[in-house]
Amino acid sequence: MDMMVDIETLGRQTNSAILSIGACRFERHSEDMDSETFYRNVDLQSCLDVGMAIDGSTVYWWLNNSAAARQALCSPFPIRLGEALIDLNTFYQGADCVWSHGAIFDVVILEEAYRRAFIPSGRPPWHYRKARDTRTLFDPDVTPGYDDSKSSFREQDLGGTPHNARDDAIKQAKWVQRAFRLLKEVRRGA
Repeated sequence: MDMMVDIETLGRQTNSAILSIGACRFERHSEDMDSETFYRNVDLQSCLDVGMAIDGSTVYWWLNNSAAARQALCSPFPIRLGEALIDLNTFYQGADCVWSHGAIFDVVILEEAYRRAFIPSGRPPWHYRKARDTRTLFDPDVTPGYDDSKSSFREQDLGGTPHNARDDAIKQAKWVQRAFRLLKEVRRGA
């Protein structure tokens, strides 16, 4: 199984403070998903303590976001960054690859957080060769039949609250499964 990870932050830079981490495990070549999911809210002060940053425009963006997304950041109660990352290590164990929606955001920020949080290993549990990016997979030149400009592939109601890290991770994993089904159909037709 692979793991999809999604984070919510207070910025867009590699050193952005993390508000929450969500993840799920899934089989990319089927519709199978592990029933166990991962969600941790992260104590903002613990991010600031290790030099992670806040971007004002992102704070304003969160203030204008849905009440459900904002409320999810407080329940369950936030834990320290290092604890959340250690918990993510445990959840990742046994996964083949780690996926995120974009090559330069979630995984990159998490890797920076691992360096800064002074946890025992100081690095994420995945090998750098095991990081995967959904945006590359969703490129129509890579996955014929997927057209990001229409967004119909992704915008179907899959449930959950937008900008809730766990809900977004689950949706993104389902998008990956759909993309691999499209690729399988293309191979059969070739």
